[in-house]
Amino acid sequence: MLYVDSSVVSESAPMRVDATGARTELGRMAGSLQSPAPPTECERGTRLFGMMLMALALP
Repeated sequence: MLYVDSSVVSESAPMRVDATGARTELGRMAGSLQSPAPPTECERGTRLFGMMLMALALP
C-alpha cells in the first residue's frame, strides 16, 4: 500500500488504484473527524444547570 508522497528509489512496477478521495483510509478518517462528538455527561449537566439558572432569573 502506498500513501501520499511515497517514493520508489529505483526500478518500476505496475500500480493498481483501488480507491481515491473519501473511499481511502485517510478519507474515512477525515470524514469521522468532521462529525461532532456527542456531548459528554458533564456538558449535558452544565447545559441543564444553565437553563435552570436562566429560568429562575427570567420572570
